[in-house]
Amino acid sequence: MVLSISNYNVKQVEAILENVREDRVNIIETQHFIDQATSKSRIKYCKPSIANKVLKTVKQIKVESSKDDKFKITYQHPNTEDYYLIIVMFIVNESEIRLITTHPEGIK
Repeated sequence: MVLSISNYNVKQVEAILENVREDRVNIIETQHFIDQATSKSRIKYCKPSIANKVLKTVKQIKVESSKDDKFKITYQHPNTEDYYLIIVMFIVNESEIRLITTHPEGIK
């Protein structure tokens, strides 16, 4: 049996995201995030610059915990109403996050 321990809960992540909007958190783009966002074979729904702008200027719609301090953050996409912008991130600590991937999610 694998036990997943998370150091952060949804409320704490919401506070960290507020600090991101106040430019008090270091945002690290992982290579996977960059590859996913800039792949030539994928539709360009979210360039890294869009993800960073959204993180720094838009309040999230929803925060969901995953495992091992990874969180799925849902935002309204700034360029379309057809789908949400999902950003999956890892919380390193209260002053640093790592962006893992981004993808669209249909609006229900």
